[in-house]
Amino acid sequence: MGDSSAKMLEGFRKEREFMEKVRQCGGFDVEHLMKAKPGRCNFMALEITKDKPAPRYIVLYARLGIHKYNMIQGTNLELNGIEKYNVFHKIPYSIHFVTAVAKDPAAGGSL
Repeated sequence: MGDSSAKMLEGFRKEREFMEKVRQCGGFDVEHLMKAKPGRCNFMALEITKDKPAPRYIVLYARLGIHKYNMIQGTNLELNGIEKYNVFHKIPYSIHFVTAVAKDPAAGGSL
């Protein structure tokens, strides 16, 4: 096996190990793993700030997630904000992990 093939296989191995650690965290709260992320891995952990709000499609995903939760649990929560989100791009799909803040309009508080 050539040197470039060995490097490529090593890169795949490191990416698999990193993504296994991400899976163990459920895709959330992975900030402590990001320093060990292999350079070729298409996984991003992004914080939401006033200067950098969430993209519209992330807001839509958060709303859909809360809607699904409401249907299953019989609640009426509303999206109050998004704290952060993680994205893993792998052709032909992407996986999104969104940390959203929901509130119950009847109670006036957030969960």
